[in-house]
Amino acid sequence: MKLVGVIGEPATGKTALMRVVLARLGQAYTPFKFGKLLYGRQYPGSLYVLGIYVGAETFGGTDRLSMAVQPVAIRFLRNLAPKRAIVVFEGDRLTRAGFLGAARSVKLFLVETSSAEKARRHRARGDTQSPRFHRSRATLISRIARAFPVERLSNETDADLLVNAARIVREIQPHAAPRQPHGA
Repeated sequence: MKLVGVIGEPATGKTALMRVVLARLGQAYTPFKFGKLLYGRQYPGSLYVLGIYVGAETFGGTDRLSMAVQPVAIRFLRNLAPKRAIVVFEGDRLTRAGFLGAARSVKLFLVETSSAEKARRHRARGDTQSPRFHRSRATLISRIARAFPVERLSNETDADLLVNAARIVREIQPHAAPRQPHGA
């Protein structure tokens, strides 16, 4: 089983990037629930995307899951029958060494954005997160990036979103033909 994660500090565009990935994967999925706390999507070919993506809410994906989801998610990974399964997640809830260590293979995409762009995004979405919270997330991401293999993705513009999404889709569906974004 391979675990693919999209990680990064708040306001780097992880959820926006995952929304583009999901659009490229299409609507051929089945919603699933594991235990009482873990929700996601199952796509053909043993591809699982963890999190809740409904509409255009600011905080989607794993941010919509319970703070207590990690042990359930670890159990999900350990109970996953198809050894060739690929499990994808984004966001803070599951960016923990315990969860990542439960997978046989881990590939992380570290989404990075300039300080100026992060500040602009925080203002635009009306964040109320404290500077202390932001520092704690930066520390967490730094530690995870030292402990697990990461591929860094710059995410400043909408064009970056499209390029980065294509890279992630190639990782999770290596034989799938890339879908062209609308207007391309």
